[in-house]
Amino acid sequence: MKINLQSHHKFFIWIILVGAAALTVLSIYAVAFSTLGFAFAKAAIALILFWLFDLYVMKEVDTFTELKKGNVAYALFLVAIALVLAATIATG
Repeated sequence: MKINLQSHHKFFIWIILVGAAALTVLSIYAVAFSTLGFAFAKAAIALILFWLFDLYVMKEVDTFTELKKGNVAYALFLVAIALVLAATIATG
């Protein structure tokens, strides 16, 4: 069985691995800088939540097509969702 990962899946996997590695290494070897690792991990969580929201909640709308067409309203909607996710992750 061959697994065919699209480029955005590879990006999310890479973000998760970098966040987990930074969190682990900085928590063990540089406790004073461990908040940087937590920031990377939170950024990975925020990106994954944003992608999952786009994948499951907005499944009727093709995001890339709408943005290529220059749909400013949809772009502002995505920015609003990103800000809500950022505020939620930042306070948690």
